[in-house]
Amino acid sequence: MSLTIETPGAEARDLLTQVEAATRAAAVGDVRYELRLDLAANVATFRGHLVTRFSLAAGHTGPVFLCFRGRTIHSLTLNGVVIDAPEWSGYRLTLPAARLKPGAENLFDVSYENTYDTGGDGVFRFIDPEDQNEYVYTNFEPYEAHRMAPLFDQPDIKAKLSLTIAAPAAWQVFGNGAETATSPDGAGGTLHTFAETPPLASYLFAFAAGPFVGRRFEVAIPGRATPVQVGLWSRGSLEKHLSYDLFQKMTSQAFTYFGELFGREYPFEKLDHVYCPEFNVGAMENVGLITYTERYIFLSTPTPSDVTDLAEVVFHEIAHMWFGNLV
Repeated sequence: MSLTIETPGAEARDLLTQVEAATRAAAVGDVRYELRLDLAANVATFRGHLVTRFSLAAGHTGPVFLCFRGRTIHSLTLNGVVIDAPEWSGYRLTLPAARLKPGAENLFDVSYENTYDTGGDGVFRFIDPEDQNEYVYTNFEPYEAHRMAPLFDQPDIKAKLSLTIAAPAAWQVFGNGAETATSPDGAGGTLHTFAETPPLASYLFAFAAGPFVGRRFEVAIPGRATPVQVGLWSRGSLEKHLSYDLFQKMTSQAFTYFGELFGREYPFEKLDHVYCPEFNVGAMENVGLITYTERYIFLSTPTPSDVTDLAEVVFHEIAHMWFGNLV
């Protein structure tokens, strides 16, 4: 089967009401996503394969829906049964009650394709006019993660994410967790595997991919056996303007300050700071992967006010790692 929706019907709405969210949160739990994304150069779409495991409340009797703002569903199975004609509006994918297992674990498997977003939300693709290099990154707050994959896209249904991304060999790829393995993808590219995340709100899932340039450095935390790996990255045409020493200093200060303030050391395993071209907000506190507008890159010698403005943003986003992301 293959179901494509180029333009959702006029009656379809990409929204989630408070009542719908509360009802779904009461029914669904223990969610775990295993997601593979395939990103190809010079292609306006990306492909995904998602396996979702979730528990369903014993008393639940109706269907369950996932949010998915996509283009094509190529295949779909629910608890081992092929769904030949899925109920999908272009925004909402409904799992039939007859195939669900109340009081047990359910397994949902879907292969799909989607176009890159053009407004800066969801999964966005940018082509650098200076060198024609491509950069892909995500921006999901508050309700845009379902542009990446079919998800229970609401903050109170936290889920673990195991992410694998196939991308051109020349690209860097970043996720929420540390990269645990790379291997040939069989098509001339590289398969990047990332550590499974702790349970996270879906708007905090993130990745960035492309020929980003930069470097990593270590930030020691008192009482922590190993230092945190921290990176700073931008597109190649802006590399000479990256402020490595400043970011290392600010990150170290923020880790120390907030660790003492909250009584807990930095709660995740790594942190990448990534400047994203045409980013439509100032910055975003994705777990382990903070994204920034390029307006915060110093193209000339910064004034003290410039440095203060950047420091406020960096400290603000790092604070969210505890207050917002961890809790």
